Amino acid sequence: CGLIDLASIRKEMEQLEEMELCLPLCSDATNEEQMHNQTQLFSKLFVMYMIDNDLPSAKFLWKRIPAVIRSTTHMGQLWTAGTALWQRNYAEFQLSLKGHSWPEYLRCYVTLLEETSRQRALDLIQLAYSMTSLHTIAQMTGLDETSALEICAQRGLQIDTTKSPSLVTITQKNEMYQPDLRIDCSKQLAALTNVISSFET
Repeated sequence: CGLIDLASIRKEMEQLEEMELCLPLCSDATNEEQMHNQTQLFSKLFVMYMIDNDLPSAKFLWKRIPAVIRSTTHMGQLWTAGTALWQRNYAEFQLSLKGHSWPEYLRCYVTLLEETSRQRALDLIQLAYSMTSLHTIAQMTGLDETSALEICAQRGLQIDTTKSPSLVTITQKNEMYQPDLRIDCSKQLAALTNVISSFET
């Protein structure tokens, strides 16, 4: 896979957005090569929006994707994952990613999506709870309980196993991480402008 970070993801997103504006209309009559290329473009862009936590742009994109591409297996599975994420059903989101055989061109991006979403889920847990079960954290992060225990320890969370081994509780440190909850309106405006421009051309 090589090294993929958010900076390179955002740069590639901009390139794909520009390419999207130049695409011919895709229909059932589109040849196989065009269909394959457009499916790759839309699926990559959709995953990248989720990696960047830009769910409104992902929704806008889904509405622009031709029906013939939305009906493909991989695109449909991405929509299932996206829907779970929008509904904050993190357990279902992680299962939808792990329970699918992704094509080579998407695997690195899906792996990065799993990791960034896992870190965001942990951020939310630290923000929302003073105590929760290890089982809940494992579900929300898509990890088994042993791995969830390790990642909590890495974050310096206080782990209490004295009450019951099957109901491990995790208490937060006072110096918890505070996620940035601000909305970047300029990104949403740019996405909307691209949609309007594509309709006018």
